[in-house]
Amino acid sequence: KNIKMAKRPTGDELLKQWQLRRATDAGRRATHSLKSKLAERLSKLDDVRKDKTRKSKTAKEHGQLRTMFSTLPAAEATAIQVAFQRFDRDGSGYLEVDELMACLQDLGLGGTSGLEKQEVWTVLDSLQKDGVASSPSPSESPPGGDDVVAGAFASTASMAEQLSREGVGSVTIVPAAPSQVAVDVVTFALRVVPAVRQRLADLHSDDLLRNFSMNDTMGIGRLGLDKCLQVARSLGVDEHITQSIYDTRGCQATGGADFEELHHIICYSREQAERTIREAENSIKEATMISDRCFQEHRKEIVPLWDVFRLSDAEESGSVSTKS
Repeated sequence: KNIKMAKRPTGDELLKQWQLRRATDAGRRATHSLKSKLAERLSKLDDVRKDKTRKSKTAKEHGQLRTMFSTLPAAEATAIQVAFQRFDRDGSGYLEVDELMACLQDLGLGGTSGLEKQEVWTVLDSLQKDGVASSPSPSESPPGGDDVVAGAFASTASMAEQLSREGVGSVTIVPAAPSQVAVDVVTFALRVVPAVRQRLADLHSDDLLRNFSMNDTMGIGRLGLDKCLQVARSLGVDEHITQSIYDTRGCQATGGADFEELHHIICYSREQAERTIREAENSIKEATMISDRCFQEHRKEIVPLWDVFRLSDAEESGSVSTKS
């Protein structure tokens, strides 16, 4: 008898409870939406701040690179600028991927074997991933507009095909994000060229060290000119260029070249020999005005063919008879 039965809520009370829960849920959703929008806005503002900081830092670094570029040896700076301008066909002040590789080849840094070319492409890919590229000023605009991701390298399919033809074998390449290269002459000279040069030098370090040790019969850690030329012959490097660089560095006065000096001499000799060949090829192309397709097809034999042609064209008429 003392037990009281719970009073059942009326319909109006149930409606009020439902409306209260609905209003509470709506308030929570509105609060959550407001917080999400605020977080998104703060994130965007943070991205803008980071982007401004990055651009400011990149601009500062690029200014430092320009100062360093002015200290390069005149001959080196001129060679780089001439090669760069030759392949900057659109006059944008930046190189795209194919132009970049062709420019390196002109400077004797494109690699002669399939393995060397693969190493060069590896360097370019690593530079792209590290974000090594020029930072255009507001008055400049890289090819493709402001949304270009500077330094990204495409054309990976043609790269794999080219390396396969060179005898590298199966090549697996992970394509970079589709974008264009934006590398100016300063970045090219002070970031790209040294990185490629170092990779090609490292590629031959072991062979060079073996040859150095074999010729250092006295164990003094230095090689005279004759021994250096012997190393050059064994490695297939031009002896005349090797001797010229040996003399220029004053190795004779210091009792010969140590390993580091010989490493520089051999690597620079290779580079200079390739650069000389490329200069001869370009001069022939300009003199004959042959098409790019024909030039690329016969590039390996174009220099000896031109020499034979000039010997046969004794009258310098620009043509030879069938008898010749």
